[in-house]
Amino acid sequence: MHHIFKKFLKYSIYTIAIGSVVIVGTFSIFNYLNPLVIPKIEPSTVIVDRNGQVLRQFSDHDGIFRHWVELKDINPLYIHALINYEDRYFYQHFGVNPLATIRAFGQFISNQKVISGSSTLTMQVARLLYPHERTILGKAEQMLRAIQLEMALTKEEILTLYVNIAPMGGNIEGVQTASWRYFSKDANSLNIAESALLVALPQRPSIYRPDQSLEKAKVARNKVLNRLAEFGHLSTEDAKRYQQEPINYHPSKTQFSAPLLSESLHNQFPDQHIIQTTIDANLQKKLERFVKNESHTWPEKISAAVLVVNNHDHQVYAYIGSSDLFNRDRFGYVDMTQAIRSPGSTLKPFAYGMAMDYGIIHEASLLTDVPRGFDGYFPKNFDNQFRGAVPMFKALQTSLNLPVVQIFQHLTPHYFVKKLRDANIKLYINEPTLSIILGGVGISLWEQVRLFSSLSTEGRVYPITTTPKMITNGQPILSPESAWIIHKILSQVRPTHRFNPKKIAWKTGTSYGYRDGWAIGTTTDWTVGVWIGRPDGVPNVGALANRYATPMLFDIFNYLPKEKTTLVKPDGIQPATICWPNGRKITEVPIESCLERYEIDTIDGKTPPTLYDAPGEMPHSGWPKLLNIEDITMQSALILTLQNESIIFKSPYAIQLNAQGNPPFRWYLDGQLLEKPELDIQALKIGIHTLSVQDALQKVDKVSFEIRE
Repeated sequence: MHHIFKKFLKYSIYTIAIGSVVIVGTFSIFNYLNPLVIPKIEPSTVIVDRNGQVLRQFSDHDGIFRHWVELKDINPLYIHALINYEDRYFYQHFGVNPLATIRAFGQFISNQKVISGSSTLTMQVARLLYPHERTILGKAEQMLRAIQLEMALTKEEILTLYVNIAPMGGNIEGVQTASWRYFSKDANSLNIAESALLVALPQRPSIYRPDQSLEKAKVARNKVLNRLAEFGHLSTEDAKRYQQEPINYHPSKTQFSAPLLSESLHNQFPDQHIIQTTIDANLQKKLERFVKNESHTWPEKISAAVLVVNNHDHQVYAYIGSSDLFNRDRFGYVDMTQAIRSPGSTLKPFAYGMAMDYGIIHEASLLTDVPRGFDGYFPKNFDNQFRGAVPMFKALQTSLNLPVVQIFQHLTPHYFVKKLRDANIKLYINEPTLSIILGGVGISLWEQVRLFSSLSTEGRVYPITTTPKMITNGQPILSPESAWIIHKILSQVRPTHRFNPKKIAWKTGTSYGYRDGWAIGTTTDWTVGVWIGRPDGVPNVGALANRYATPMLFDIFNYLPKEKTTLVKPDGIQPATICWPNGRKITEVPIESCLERYEIDTIDGKTPPTLYDAPGEMPHSGWPKLLNIEDITMQSALILTLQNESIIFKSPYAIQLNAQGNPPFRWYLDGQLLEKPELDIQALKIGIHTLSVQDALQKVDKVSFEIRE
């Protein structure tokens, strides 16, 4: 008996030795003829917001959604279940489990069919990377490839490959994509029952996927839970409890938010599979719905674009390039945040600001709104009317054309363009002319938002970004003092059918032929830009800016968080009383020559005199003849706080009431005398109200307004 055992042992050793030589020789020949070249795996690109929330998912060139994930970003419950169900000895074998292979081969010989599998996780990775026919030769090739993988990669690298390329049904690959698609969560948030389903899914992905059959998915899941309990990795009680639960199927559609920005970033960073943006996904989706709903009220083929930028970190929080990507009639595939268009009147504030810094004017300089020419250029106001003598702040607030061209003639277009280009604002123009300030130049919404943001950042223009980065290199375009004065002037403009409790400094613009409508506003914390028009440049009939862009601007600000900071008055701002017609301080003017007074803010106390006629400027009939003193002294009462038919959304704040006329004023709300000049918005009922004022001369003005939830 001892002799027989020794003989058996001898033959066994010979057999193992010869088998090993054959295996090593076969592998060496195979490795020489088929060296390992791991195919490049192209992860799908996913665009995420500032908090990691998915904005848009891209498939690869073959239409596969495969979003790469590292092992550390997957819940360990899934990793544990995967290894214990698929390959308990994953960390011990060399790519092939000999005992499992012998067992499976013996069962196949005995039963003439496959009873159990022998594929390790490494072998499954080999099959997915190097597909083969289901034959004995194919299986042998799979084993040899698995050994190659084990020699070239670590266990963690092999496992990472598996969790990212395992088929999960249809065009879905990898645990991260499957977790998003079937459970609307990241792979790091999977529970044990969800993990069990995703472990089973690659075995028969077309059958076990929960969007095809919840019952079959449940059977597959429970099989994994049984195995975990069988091996002692899960208690029998817990396994039964999880098996009784329904499949937690919460499907998510392929995310498609900020589509035009996502497309741009995908093209800009083709090798990145996760691209983080500065976008706030919740705000983005709200504004996308808002703009799309608004578009139903617009003329056909009209589109819109919106940018929302934080003035402190200079990051874009919302980016809407068109009203509806899939609406070809509205040219939804064209990103209008980057399109070069005429700005209309939106550059006027910066001409006035530069002129103040240059010492040409002050806040209430007497300007000329009368028919005249400038080097053969004869501008007109939008309404073809003329107002005569106007202070600078009123000319800016009412967007008059003649006064700003008067200023521009003194400032010079070349100086204006140089200042903007020195601040890295991109303008598109051949030769600087006076028409620039009325829209005769090309500029994008992107650049306009940067420009207006400077009114809230002490006159400095900063780059803005859609990807996380530190922005510190702002370029000065206005002094902090002139930026503050322009901000103050524009924040006092009353919008039609809206209210301005956030003190938004805002400006509209309409280009020639109503091709473009703009509304751009800034507060201490935020700058919002709205463009509306036809992307193909065809003229529109109607007031795009006032009718559509302005209400959108103020409604968008209602979606933004409450202001956290306030605008700080620069040290160089000094109050002064100035006199018309010469524009100097009252202390420098004979009292009989002070025909009209203004209380203004100045830059370091400087009060330049009323402008002389610049070279090339057609003379006018002279001051003070155009001063209508009678109209000044007999002015009617006028409510300044609200415009007629304003819409106010209910909020916990009070509005201080102001009027023009002969004080003291008496205020009435719906016919009832108010104890003080203030409206408590929170206390007002939803609906239409009437506000009226009566001055000391019994002159009356009234407006209606609506309170909404």
